[in-house]
Amino acid sequence: MSRNNDSYDHGYIFIANNLSYQNGASGIVVHKTDRAIVEHNTVYDNGTTNGEDTKPGGIGFNTVNDVTIRNNISWSKPNKFALGKVGGGNTNMSIDSNLLFNNYGPQSVVKDVSSGWFEANPGFINVSGFDFRLSETSPAIDRGITTAIVTTDFAGYPRNDGQPDIGAYEYDTSTATTEFFNIKTQQIYVYPNPVHDMLCVLLQNKSLNSLHLFDLTGKEHRLSINRESNGELLLDMSHLKRGVYILKSEAAFVKVLKR
Repeated sequence: MSRNNDSYDHGYIFIANNLSYQNGASGIVVHKTDRAIVEHNTVYDNGTTNGEDTKPGGIGFNTVNDVTIRNNISWSKPNKFALGKVGGGNTNMSIDSNLLFNNYGPQSVVKDVSSGWFEANPGFINVSGFDFRLSETSPAIDRGITTAIVTTDFAGYPRNDGQPDIGAYEYDTSTATTEFFNIKTQQIYVYPNPVHDMLCVLLQNKSLNSLHLFDLTGKEHRLSINRESNGELLLDMSHLKRGVYILKSEAAFVKVLKR
């Protein structure tokens, strides 16, 4: 978010429920921007091309006024900070309930931020597979500030009104290992989600006749399907562009993020 204070005098910029990972520079930066709210985002392993001596790699701010940063997870590289001042004069900042991690590396996990955060491994389900949902032991569970605006998470599931979780995903026992959408008696379970190459589909109804994959424009995409003996299906997603897709059967569908 850059330079809105040059010409915009009213309103707020709101960025929430996003996954931002393996970008060249930082995951999220508020730069010369006033009146912004950054909440419930998950930021991971950014700063891939901005050099060893360039320390920003998570969530940063530079020359801002009236900016709120709350309920975010930011996991940076060990030699970069996960949350902090990139530069400039910054006024009327509100920072609260952010979970930060950089593998306890040589670089401090924060820069010029004295409060509103704690350091811990967020306990993702499968960080190497880019599955950023929370495991049952995650320290992000029930640690978010309740003044956040969003009421659902990245996957569309409701957040805990009494005490939301930190990050883009809200933990729920029914979705802790796989994401699913249920209509009537048929369920589709998929993992990993987000996916890079192969998507595994578990079918409660093993007599399922068809699966279709659509992008958000409604275009259907070819599926290469291998059926395993245990009822699992392996879908080859490697040929698809990055983006959001809908996997649909006769009576159910699930949102899949292709990275």
